[in-house]
Amino acid sequence: MKGIKHYAFWPGFILLLAAIIFQFANPDGFFAILSGISGFFMSKMAWFANIVTVICIIVCVWAALSKFGNVRIGGKDAKPKLSNFSWFSISLTSSLASGLLVWGPSEPVYHMMDPAAAITGYDPGSGDSALFAMETMFMHWSFLPYGIMTTAAITFAFLYYNGKQPYSVFSELSPALGRLGEKKKVKDIVDGVILFCVVVAVAASLGQMLLNINYGMGFTVGIESTAMTMLIIVVVLTIIYIGSAISGLKKGIKALADANVYGYGILLAAIVILGPTFYILNIGTEGFGSFLQHFFDRSLVTGAAHDTDWPASWTTFYWASYFAWTPTLGLFLGSISYGRKIRTVVAVNLGLCGGFGALWVMIISGSSIQMQMKGVTDLVATMTEKGFGAIPYEMLSHLPAGFPLAVLYLIILLLSFITCANANVSVMAGLASKEVSLEDPTGAPAVQKLIWGIICAAVAYIVVATVGIDGVKQLANVSGLLAIFIEIGIIASIIILIKKWRAYDKTGTYAAEDPRTELE
Repeated sequence: MKGIKHYAFWPGFILLLAAIIFQFANPDGFFAILSGISGFFMSKMAWFANIVTVICIIVCVWAALSKFGNVRIGGKDAKPKLSNFSWFSISLTSSLASGLLVWGPSEPVYHMMDPAAAITGYDPGSGDSALFAMETMFMHWSFLPYGIMTTAAITFAFLYYNGKQPYSVFSELSPALGRLGEKKKVKDIVDGVILFCVVVAVAASLGQMLLNINYGMGFTVGIESTAMTMLIIVVVLTIIYIGSAISGLKKGIKALADANVYGYGILLAAIVILGPTFYILNIGTEGFGSFLQHFFDRSLVTGAAHDTDWPASWTTFYWASYFAWTPTLGLFLGSISYGRKIRTVVAVNLGLCGGFGALWVMIISGSSIQMQMKGVTDLVATMTEKGFGAIPYEMLSHLPAGFPLAVLYLIILLLSFITCANANVSVMAGLASKEVSLEDPTGAPAVQKLIWGIICAAVAYIVVATVGIDGVKQLANVSGLLAIFIEIGIIASIIILIKKWRAYDKTGTYAAEDPRTELE
């Protein structure tokens, strides 16, 4: 195959092919290996993951407020290639949006049933458990995960456009690694390992989405949930997200992302108008205040003092998933930030996207909690009998115009995954290809996008069909264990850049020393 970086392409490809064959040949053995690696991460590395997550928030704020924050990506004369709205919509939909749709209505139900009683002392189904559910949703789905992603985005954006580093995950580490970072084969091998991690992460996300979409198809159009219908869903989604990835950033990806954000807005507005408006506002405000009050103890908890695995099952699991996404998502978010200042990139990704996550939690999770607490419907029973994928549709069905809202939810659920997947497929193809242009780093050869898109779909379908949702979770943990060490290198690199960015700038221009922080 022409144009591929062999040291990047083949390690990840062979690892994934071996995993697929192993899954087919021995699902129980495959799951046992995943469980062993995942268990090690959860029991031994939770403290490390928690600390790294909090540090990411700190360094993002530090970068934005420092002189480094005033540097313009691409040099002081660089002009953005996307409108502000499209930049925001692509950033949002390529990151957490699909997860917010799946877990926004469902996760609070779990936390009300199991409010980490060993740690909090709260009774299941109580007012305290409802408040705990809200603050936990803010922790898992707003500013903390976007802090992880934003560190990689601003590091890569500066080093790629200003530092003239190659299109590689390894470029995010170059300030921290010094001369070791100059070895091309080492760079490609690291990219190959990261390709394995991100395919696993995308597959885990697709696996969760499949269970939700499968139920949604039955609820909205009466299609019975079978292995065949799930396979058809996978094939159709794969064709669409590969096709949009091949069409490029300014066509398929941009159009889908913009449409997606309009869909979010319509759904949120409808729930605010038709749903328990004042309850949403009240519990959202209270939950956000509780999130801020308990920010450090909740985000750093490991469960060791109370001998409970609740933090490992939830918080550490999420951090692992975000670490797995981040090295490549950082490349994508950084590559679409051309022409913006560093502090603007932080403001949009950490501030606006994180703020959208908080708004989503307030409205969607707040509605789910209200229906359970006020007896509108028994979402706990729905989860027990039908699974987490049924909860969003059950919740929406108890609102006026519930069926049209459920159809809209399913549509934007599909669009959300497609926009997220096509962004990552574009990055994966770029990492494995020699043919990446500085002008459009998402424009890697179509054949590469085809290969990695098919691999993602195959891994997701086989895992869901053989070992189910638990296997999906284990996949995310395994990839996170590898990726967390990349994140450490990214943090070290950004700290170096904050202090010595001029030494790495090869544009020949410097941004004006201007303390203003307005969005441009």
